[in-house]
Amino acid sequence: MLAFCIAFQTNAQKAPQGQQLLDLLKKSYSISNQPAIKKKIDSLEGLLTPAIIRLENVFENNSIEALENPYKIEERSNSTIDYSALKKNIGFLNIGEFRINLSRFTNYKQESIIKSLSFPDSLVYVAMVKNHGDDKFDTIIIRGKKPDPLLIKKLQQRPAAIDPYAWQEIRRKEGFGNDCPPGNCTHYFIAITKTKRLIKVSNPDDMFKILPSIKTGNDAFFQVVQNDYRPKGKYIKTKDGFMVLLNEKISNCPIDYADVLYQVDNDGKLVMRGRVITKKTMLCN
Repeated sequence: MLAFCIAFQTNAQKAPQGQQLLDLLKKSYSISNQPAIKKKIDSLEGLLTPAIIRLENVFENNSIEALENPYKIEERSNSTIDYSALKKNIGFLNIGEFRINLSRFTNYKQESIIKSLSFPDSLVYVAMVKNHGDDKFDTIIIRGKKPDPLLIKKLQQRPAAIDPYAWQEIRRKEGFGNDCPPGNCTHYFIAITKTKRLIKVSNPDDMFKILPSIKTGNDAFFQVVQNDYRPKGKYIKTKDGFMVLLNEKISNCPIDYADVLYQVDNDGKLVMRGRVITKKTMLCN
């Protein structure tokens, strides 16, 4: 029976036999209770179900507490249980007005978000500068070859294309893309265009000005998290952009966590679509 299931999985979405097979597996599981059959049921359900389903009348029939805290998590100082759906690669999650199919989402790769952004082709040189807070600066080249220092110096004497104050304020604890804790690291961005204009950036808002559109899941993640250190999440491409599912801290005192669903349009517009609380504590930052 399991071999029969595997043979149908690739065509489950188009074949009515897929649903018949699912019903057959469920009957078999109710009799034998074998974990291997349950795994096949979950996998086949994922193939048969759309990635995102809009729920009808969800807000009318449920309270905010029922929607955001379906696991009925209570605050307690020794809480170690985390109900985050990000631990799962199959299954479903009702969040806000949506039911999402976790098996259709792609896990975010744990890498530097800034280094993987879809920079426009007009930039011939792209680099990230790390300020360690002790007058030590590392330059990580993302695209192009290291330019002549005299060219950099010459360009820095001109008005910057984006942020004219980035390098004057580089020693301040600002910037973005912080991904090197526990050290005091702050990231800045520098680029040179084909027309030899210098772009200097010290905040996420200015970074968005040079990204032509949201093309990848990493672009969408940067739009949402900006300064987070290696966020845990999933994403899926939609007709108008991306859906991003993150597990993030939603309060500092007490510290609570939630799975939060964001919609990121191709033009960068960001909307939070819902959240489900996954952990509550009595701790404070």
